[in-house]
Amino acid sequence: MNKGVKSLAGREGKIRPIIIATHERSGTHLTIDTFRRQFLECNSWKCPGEPLDRLYLSLESVMQRGGTEERMVRSILGRCRRPLIKYHNCSPEFNDASLQDVPWLQEVLSTSEIVYVCRDGRAVMCSWFEYVNKNFGAGWHSIGELLRQKRQGMSLPKYWACHVQNWLARPGVIVLRVEDLLLYPEQKIFDMGWKLDLTVRGRMPLLPSNRHFGWMNAFARFFCVRPQCTAIIPGLFRRAKSPKWQDVFTPDDRSFFHAEAGDVLVQLGYAKSEKWVDEYQQFPARL
Repeated sequence: MNKGVKSLAGREGKIRPIIIATHERSGTHLTIDTFRRQFLECNSWKCPGEPLDRLYLSLESVMQRGGTEERMVRSILGRCRRPLIKYHNCSPEFNDASLQDVPWLQEVLSTSEIVYVCRDGRAVMCSWFEYVNKNFGAGWHSIGELLRQKRQGMSLPKYWACHVQNWLARPGVIVLRVEDLLLYPEQKIFDMGWKLDLTVRGRMPLLPSNRHFGWMNAFARFFCVRPQCTAIIPGLFRRAKSPKWQDVFTPDDRSFFHAEAGDVLVQLGYAKSEKWVDEYQQFPARL
């Protein structure tokens, strides 16, 4: 065991990370920023000029670098008692090959608790459409075109459904629907605090501000020690509003999505049955 691992192991019982696991565009940063804002043990900080991802640990970033940034990882994890780990595309069992090569990181993950944040998959697709088109010029002309793209051999709705099912099958995972956090913030904050043994601060407003657009706010986010918002948004300095799935899913799109992921929509309570496919008889506007 090297010096870095001993340092982490020696603080066991004082630092217990919380993994915020999500499919992309599912309320990841709203949850991270709410935890930082409302839970004393998660109130991390960064130095002026440091990037926003010093307020939480992006596990994918560490894995992409082969675990070579151990000093930075230890620094992030040491800035509060319950540091947050952002986790998108790794397996719920932490058995990815790139993780196997970083034993000290495996030790960190073994002490972590996991919150899986989910969002209506239809809204996820709309947000993904807007985000990738605006920031990366994907050039998709409609939601229907996006839905039929392949990821790991699956359509995007099927990939979303498998992501949800795999995480929900892991024992001990705490599930949070981001829609519930938005609708019932006080209830969900206290619920998360109780389940994770966290001290609720009760700051008002309960949810972090999303007014972080424009040059002045971008400057403030960069130099502030504890900025309210870390969100990754469509568009660089002007918020691009994602379309509503009710407005842009065609009848064929609805049928396709339900065939690929409808069982998970029902499981999560976003639909009562397959009847949602036929509830919107009007032909929606194409993007």
